Amino acid sequence: MRKHYFLLIAVLAIFQLQAQTNLIAGWDGNGLTSTASKPNDVGWLNTVSASVPWQVANGSGGCRFRDYNVSGGHTGFTNESDASTVTTRQLMLRYDNNAYSASTYAFPVTLDGCSTYNFTFDYVCGGSATPPKTLTVGISTTADATGRLSSKTFTTTSSATVYRNGSYSFTTGSTSGVYYITITGDYAWFGINNLSIVKSGAKSLSTNISSISLTKVNKTAKFVVFGNNLNNDVAVAGFSGITINKNSVSKSNAQCGDSVTVTLNNSQPFTTDTIRISTDTVGGTITKKIVVNFIAPTATVSQKAFQIETGETFYVKVNSVNNTVDTLNVNAPAELTVSKTKITSADFVSGSYLLGISSSAAAGTNSEITLTNGLNTLAKITVKKINFFTRYYVTQAVSNMVLGPLSTGDSIVALTTNTGVDNQKFFFRKINVLDAGTPDTVQITQHVTYRVVRKVLTGNTGWDTDLGKITNSNADWIIADKGNGLYTYSNLANTAKVLSSDAVTADSRLYYDKTYAAGGNSEWKLVYASISTDNPALNANELKLYVQNNKLHVENALSFTVYSIQGIKVAEILNNTANSFVTLNRGAYVVKANNGVQKIIVR
Repeated sequence: MRKHYFLLIAVLAIFQLQAQTNLIAGWDGNGLTSTASKPNDVGWLNTVSASVPWQVANGSGGCRFRDYNVSGGHTGFTNESDASTVTTRQLMLRYDNNAYSASTYAFPVTLDGCSTYNFTFDYVCGGSATPPKTLTVGISTTADATGRLSSKTFTTTSSATVYRNGSYSFTTGSTSGVYYITITGDYAWFGINNLSIVKSGAKSLSTNISSISLTKVNKTAKFVVFGNNLNNDVAVAGFSGITINKNSVSKSNAQCGDSVTVTLNNSQPFTTDTIRISTDTVGGTITKKIVVNFIAPTATVSQKAFQIETGETFYVKVNSVNNTVDTLNVNAPAELTVSKTKITSADFVSGSYLLGISSSAAAGTNSEITLTNGLNTLAKITVKKINFFTRYYVTQAVSNMVLGPLSTGDSIVALTTNTGVDNQKFFFRKINVLDAGTPDTVQITQHVTYRVVRKVLTGNTGWDTDLGKITNSNADWIIADKGNGLYTYSNLANTAKVLSSDAVTADSRLYYDKTYAAGGNSEWKLVYASISTDNPALNANELKLYVQNNKLHVENALSFTVYSIQGIKVAEILNNTANSFVTLNRGAYVVKANNGVQKIIVR
């Protein structure tokens, strides 16, 4: 009996020794200095290793080991826990250069499969940035962290000289062998020391995630249950808003991690609830929780209200916010034609769908489209029908050349010699037509093609402007009246600057980042562009005047001024609408509009 007792004590002692052995003890090069003491010489790896300035221990600069109170070493660091002086070897991990700021450091370690380990270390943001900063530690099957099984993010103290202790528990995969501790960090340099990995003999229960988000598009999710040295199986309890594929995980499967699938139950609505994972063990019950959130369908549109003319198809970008919309019903009245009456999740390419809209309504009619998901209205679009917009040549005041497409690239906006062609004619569509607070914000739209002048959609290459059908804030321009028939145009993406060119020669590109100067390239005139095509409806866009009951009405002009035959100003309408008119006495008058004049007689 006594012999058996001593044998048991010896076995327990061996087990405890194994459990407490630091399996990553060689992280610091075992104190090696001088030749072959660079971190990469002793096993440290980096995804852009050729760019990292590896340096010998206590050397000058670079990524290196530093010892306490020696030349090239470190002094002055303390521990947050007890304010004691840090005297152990420090490894400087550098992320403070663009060449390696996003790189991953890694150190190999041999571990058993399906086992739980505890990793601890001390860390500080030592410089090249103002702390606190974060770094992320993970366990991976690959040195570049693409095989990370789990990870944890740590935030440093707010002092560049005070170390904080961090701990992180993880479970390995099913295979025994080489794994990698991987570390990524903010743009800074970090000091790390006292790295340790020991195998855990404790009874524990954990999951790989703490929360799940479900939508009507992404209806399923998975989580993994881990259990170390458990006495019993693990119970998994869901709730009425979801379905789970298993209600228990065996203790043997939990040792290596077992996956559970969660599926949204559309018939049981919920906003937030909890999955409970629990097991009975020595000393009581261990319970873990996973919060499950349902994110309701959300949609937005690029234009909530717009004007549309006869024969035009206008495109509105419909966005499925965070990929939440499974089906969007497009409810339109009879006078509106839409490209789709039902938009599905498959239609939302990169999260959006371009909805084409045209109207056969009478001029002045306001129609409304509602976008619904089930009983919920997610967005509304107001369509205001007009006959036709007035077309103009947008003429540069200095060169008298006009806005048009670049001759060698039809999508780029440039200065062009006026030849009267359709692609040099533009009209101005007011945006936010239901919002009186933005009367001077417009989309500069090309005749026939209905393409709009935009800040380039991606990048800032040359600060170019282009022509395209997708309308968003990049296509919104603010008109500023500089007097004497001169205007400037500022893009909403850069309201402090204006549309202009570097030169005043044909094919000079137009940029949206120029500084306004009176009398310079950034001043523009509007010249009425008559339209004569095979389409009689488009010809109706020409200026029209008529008098009814001594009331003068002017069509197809943004503004007009009335003078007596002697040249005296009688009336001026600055914002001409279908309801605008001027009451006149009998006599002859001159009407100035669209940079031209017409004579009219009131009888």
